[in-house]
Amino acid sequence: MEKTISLKAFERKETNGKVQAIRKAGYLPAVLYGGKQPARALKVLKSEFEKVYKQAGENTLLELAIDSDKPVKVLIYDVQKEAVKDRLNHVDFFRVDMKKKVVTEIPLAFIGESKAVKEQGGSLIKNLDSIEIECLPEDLVHEINIDISRMENLEDFLKVSDIALPQGIKAITDGEVIVASVVPPRVEEEPIAAVNVENVEVIGKGKEEKPGDGEEKPAEKK
Repeated sequence: MEKTISLKAFERKETNGKVQAIRKAGYLPAVLYGGKQPARALKVLKSEFEKVYKQAGENTLLELAIDSDKPVKVLIYDVQKEAVKDRLNHVDFFRVDMKKKVVTEIPLAFIGESKAVKEQGGSLIKNLDSIEIECLPEDLVHEINIDISRMENLEDFLKVSDIALPQGIKAITDGEVIVASVVPPRVEEEPIAAVNVENVEVIGKGKEEKPGDGEEKPAEKK
C-alpha cells in the first residue's frame, strides 16, 4: 500500500451562477459522491489540487478533509478541462468503501533496458500504457513497473500475464494481450546503381536503315 495523500476541501455554498467567481478566487469547483450518502458540492484550491493530481492521478487513494470534518477516503474520479486552453475546470471525487474492491486502470511504467534494443538494434513497441485491475482500495498503487530487460532477443514480447503485479492486485485485462515487444531493425533496400548511357553498347544497332530496306519488293504489274 502506498502512502495516502491528503487534500483539503471546503463546502461550496455558491450557486451555479457564481462558479466563475470561485475560479477567479483560485479554487476549483468539485463534487463528492458515492456510497449511500448524498453528493456534496465542494471547492479545492487549484494550486493544491494540481500538485496532488500530478502525484496521485486517478488511481491513488486520497484523504479528503472537508472543512473540520473527519477525512474521507476518495479517488479522483473525473477531471474536466477547458477545451481550448486545457486548464482544469472541475473535479469529481468518489467516496470509497474500504471493504469493497474497485476496478480501475493503472498506468504502466517501463523500466530497465532491453539487450535486444541496445545491442541488436531492435525497436521497443509499447502496445499498452495501462491495464485494468481489481483490488481493495488500500492495495491501489500509482503505477505498475514493467521490466523490459527480460526482452533479450529480437521478436521477444511480454504479455499481461507476464507482469509481476503487486500483492492484492488482480489483472482484468486479458492475460494474452501483448504489453510490449521488440521488433527487428528495418532493412533498407540498396539503391540501384545509376547507369551511364554513354558506355552502353546497343546490340543489333548497325548502319541506319532506310524505310523498306530488307523487305521483299512486290512484283511489278505488267
